Amino acid sequence: MTSRLPPPERSTAPARPWSVRLTAAAALLAAVAGGAGVLAALADGDALREKLTAEATEADPGLAPDAISDGVTATTTLVLASVAGLGLALVLWTVVLLRRRPWARWVLLVTGVLTVVAADVAQSVVSGGSDLDRIAFVVMAGLVVVAVVALCWRSTGRWLRPGAG
Repeated sequence: MTSRLPPPERSTAPARPWSVRLTAAAALLAAVAGGAGVLAALADGDALREKLTAEATEADPGLAPDAISDGVTATTTLVLASVAGLGLALVLWTVVLLRRRPWARWVLLVTGVLTVVAADVAQSVVSGGSDLDRIAFVVMAGLVVVAVVALCWRSTGRWLRPGAG
């Protein structure tokens, strides 16, 4: 039997290099670790509020209790929202990177640096009660460092280059 149909064309897109797969895996796992850290901090919210309130009272004993309460709320909200937002940004830019958009490499690099800073601040702010949240933020920062290093490898740049393949 013969067929008049032409044989299927082979894909000319090159396979993702190891560095891109490592970047994607580390960035996505970092986002998961950050989410776990935020959830653990929220679950341990009373201990966190008590610790921050005690520190603020010790730093400035003359400060009104309402001002301290507002400051503690603002601090925890800002820190945890920053980590959560940057975790979502990591996921978004990783998906864009996997679609071979060269500019996503640089946006992911900047997001990674900001995420490491936010995770460092978060792990120092949530240093009360359970250490699960701190551990999650440290893991998040470590995974982001791995992702950023792999993002800078030549094989990633070659794969993202237009017309590569």
